[in-house]
Amino acid sequence: MRRFIEAAVSNCRVAGPDDERILRTPREEIRYESAFLKDLALRDVPVKQIRDVGYRVFSQFDEDGIIQWLIRQVEIPNETFIEIGVEDYRESNTRYLLEKSNWKGLILDGDGAAETYLAVSRLKGWFTIDFKKAFVTVDNVNDLLAGQAGDIGLLSIDVDGVDYHLWKAVKVVSPRIVIIEYQMNFGPEKQVTVPYRPDFERRQHHYSMLCAGVSLAALVELGNQLGYRFVGTSSGCNAFFVREDVAGSLPVADVTQEYREPRYRDSRDAAFNNTFITELDDKQRAMRDAIVLDLADGKQKTVGQVFGV
Repeated sequence: MRRFIEAAVSNCRVAGPDDERILRTPREEIRYESAFLKDLALRDVPVKQIRDVGYRVFSQFDEDGIIQWLIRQVEIPNETFIEIGVEDYRESNTRYLLEKSNWKGLILDGDGAAETYLAVSRLKGWFTIDFKKAFVTVDNVNDLLAGQAGDIGLLSIDVDGVDYHLWKAVKVVSPRIVIIEYQMNFGPEKQVTVPYRPDFERRQHHYSMLCAGVSLAALVELGNQLGYRFVGTSSGCNAFFVREDVAGSLPVADVTQEYREPRYRDSRDAAFNNTFITELDDKQRAMRDAIVLDLADGKQKTVGQVFGV
């Protein structure tokens, strides 16, 4: 194994000053090349949960492997993706689709770092990938996506805040696969989301940094309303949906079984010191005065009122 890694590093396709190839770090190159072996090994694995076929190349957790498996299960005539919330695009849900599967795509983020990275890495020259710098809201999302209108392959949303509201607002595209981040801190049962604000910012909403996004149960219910089947979650915090008319025999996943309890220890006190809270109950108590929207009755409440903490 050591010899394999050393050989991979020494032969990796990291571009030099006069090299026109794609720029990848040695670690990225190893992940990229080893993913082909993982993909072959997992093709005949019995799949009880989609996490069974997950692996990581450029995604945060194991979303890359899950996506590759899903695009073999779902017929996708228009191999186009949209990803909302990408930071600099080094780590994303769609980069492996772009590089390995040669899909075309549009990525959007309020920061311009991705535009720089697409140029420096030469991804924009080798592949059909466009970037729009925009703070995406429910009012502008359809205008921003209008150039990709219609039936597309995949939509990924990860904005650490009003993800629920953005998915609900999308009308101009009809993705066959949807990936959207859920908030583990809200537990597996309650249907809650943060209230909509076009300028939502996680720390400003509550100093603990724990109250953002939407619960898994709320996403599954919204998916049902929009005509999407919940098919499972990654080992991290992403939920996967497939449009009902193309879902075929893919089983409907169980929310309780698919929910993952948070392992992140990124909580803060009022002075923004890390408190390293571990247990779910403790995290909910830490944000008990934060405001959420209880989708069961459409009313804004505190986390303490919703979860009884």
